[in-house]
Amino acid sequence: MKEKLIYGVRVRLKSESKLMKFIGWISKPFNSYFMSSFYTTVGTIVYAPSKFNIDKEEDFHWHQDILEHEKIHIDDYKKWGILFLLSYWLPPICNYMRFYWERKAYLPELQKLSDEMKDQALY
Repeated sequence: MKEKLIYGVRVRLKSESKLMKFIGWISKPFNSYFMSSFYTTVGTIVYAPSKFNIDKEEDFHWHQDILEHEKIHIDDYKKWGILFLLSYWLPPICNYMRFYWERKAYLPELQKLSDEMKDQALY
């Protein structure tokens, strides 16, 4: 299975993973875009959708925000281990905790957008 280190994140293609193909098959009735459009992080590996070309380094910058978001989840997993996994996926705590983890991962991107908007307003 091909793997590349991109922006400090280990990235593999979903199309080359038996686990991702299985999840894609199970989720197809309610999420037909799982394999083609969504990034999925399991442990310390990010599985990229089919639209991601792992061999075209000049296009990596288009995916940088997503990979940085997923890296925050990886860091949380490394810090919290099984507690992160359980709080992210198991109800009833998952509603609040998943919000907590996603908010934490989106904040850097939102801050970056806010800074860019401020810079544009100044000119």
